[in-house]
Amino acid sequence: MDKIHVPYLIEMLILLSAAVTIAPLFKRFKLSPVLAYLLAGSLIGPYALGYVNDIEAVQNVSELGVIFLLFLVGLELPLERLKVMKKFVFGLGAAQVLCTSFVIASICIMFGLPTSTSVVLGGALALSSTALVIQLLSERHELNSRYGRKTFAILLFQDLAVVPLLAMTMILGSDNEGASILWTLVTAFGKAIAAIILIILFGRYALRPLYKYFASAKNNEIFTAASLLIVLGISTVTGYMGLSMALGAFLAGMMLAETEYRHQVEINILPFSGLLLGLFFMSIGMTIDYGLIADNVAQIVLMVLGLMVLKALIIIALTYAFGLDIPLALRTGVMLSQGGEFAFVVTKVAMTGGVFSEELGQTVLIVVALSMAVTPLFIAIVAKLTSHAVAQSNNSVVLDTIASDTHGMKNHVIIAGFGRVGKTVAALLEKQNIPYLAVDADTKQVSEASEQGLPVYYGNACNVALLEAIGADRAVLAVITLDSAALSRKTLDVLRTHFPHIQVFMRGKNAADCADLEALGAAFAVAESANASTALGQQVVKVLQGGGVMGAVDDPRDPAPALS
Repeated sequence: MDKIHVPYLIEMLILLSAAVTIAPLFKRFKLSPVLAYLLAGSLIGPYALGYVNDIEAVQNVSELGVIFLLFLVGLELPLERLKVMKKFVFGLGAAQVLCTSFVIASICIMFGLPTSTSVVLGGALALSSTALVIQLLSERHELNSRYGRKTFAILLFQDLAVVPLLAMTMILGSDNEGASILWTLVTAFGKAIAAIILIILFGRYALRPLYKYFASAKNNEIFTAASLLIVLGISTVTGYMGLSMALGAFLAGMMLAETEYRHQVEINILPFSGLLLGLFFMSIGMTIDYGLIADNVAQIVLMVLGLMVLKALIIIALTYAFGLDIPLALRTGVMLSQGGEFAFVVTKVAMTGGVFSEELGQTVLIVVALSMAVTPLFIAIVAKLTSHAVAQSNNSVVLDTIASDTHGMKNHVIIAGFGRVGKTVAALLEKQNIPYLAVDADTKQVSEASEQGLPVYYGNACNVALLEAIGADRAVLAVITLDSAALSRKTLDVLRTHFPHIQVFMRGKNAADCADLEALGAAFAVAESANASTALGQQVVKVLQGGGVMGAVDDPRDPAPALS
């Protein structure tokens, strides 16, 4: 009987076995899974145990993980929100790439490398790892934080910068004349702009009708297959047009974020992304040549540390200049201090074209891989060292985020507390198309709400500065649903003192407590009961739609008032 032959089956089994063996151990010690995948890849790769030798084949498959990851990020970032970030994408991001490239290239020239080699090397090492950084930010629930947004803005410009960098690398590796060089660059930029415009037009006018058609089949397998087709199809288009495939996936996700199908698509794509991303990090680990490191250990260690310290210092200075305080700027600098996956692509193109020698190329690959491997440890150390300072500045972080997101918002409802009751009130308001903003001091609640795209922010509802940033002077009503009775009363006192025009709705423990709250200035109070959250939400809607305010609900068993 002939043996069944499936290409790379044994390699995939080895990769999966290594992943499920090492990753749980790292999770038990609260270490990043990314570090586990990098270590697993380095151990089973050709430079250690040698169980998997075809690195390129693994990388070709695992790069799909980066594509799906960027697609999921795009789902959380609609076009309107991206417009708000344009200052940081094209200001901060461009400054980081240009400054870092110039400094690294200048140092390389000082050490005797040719100018063309130095320029390409500077550009390659200026790029950071989009996959690694976004994964770390997601694990730490910091992707939507103040420094997380600026970090992502820099990464987004770096992805855009790959186009001219690859074009320049291919040109320097050929015998083209000046006119041909200029034409090649113009052509590359033209293709990039054309690809972006086509994707935006496709997303605006074709994506929703297509998904409506796919959803009408009422078959989850067809819906999932259609999602994979769109992600990979758009990624392929950008790849053929000279852009990175990951950038195409990001644009596809961003377009889909404006449709009602984004949550179902996210649920379907997430398993593919997680598995393939793990393979991607393992393929990076496979490039770590322990023999070459052992022969040049001092030199390579100095290169890794030099690269990371230099990039971190430049990014810290730039992010500070763009408004981050020192602790958050430090976190951003360390988070982006490593080399990136696109450095591998640029390095291979440079080696093929003769811009990099074989020895230099291999050294660059090892330095980049090691810098990626140690980043999770460095960011954990820096996060612990800066935790107190960041906690002290949390108030300003929240104020900055809210002020950016809610500029011009008026006639809205403020919800203090986003637990069970707060969520019920928010759902009723959303059903009636009534705008609201919620604040909660529970980071888990805020993180979960942010992942769902809900306008919920971290902070203490008693903070007058926070209420001003929320636009309390422009709000018409506040609903206090905090679990702490003392904190609820303190919030009521702050609202009545600083924002007396706002009607305040609350919940109390019983009828007597509700009467006390109304005596203190609450417009309406409802006693805790099974239907208290619904009663509170419906009373808010009733008032906003022109109805009157009921008195305190004396009996918890009273039915909720009907919507007017």
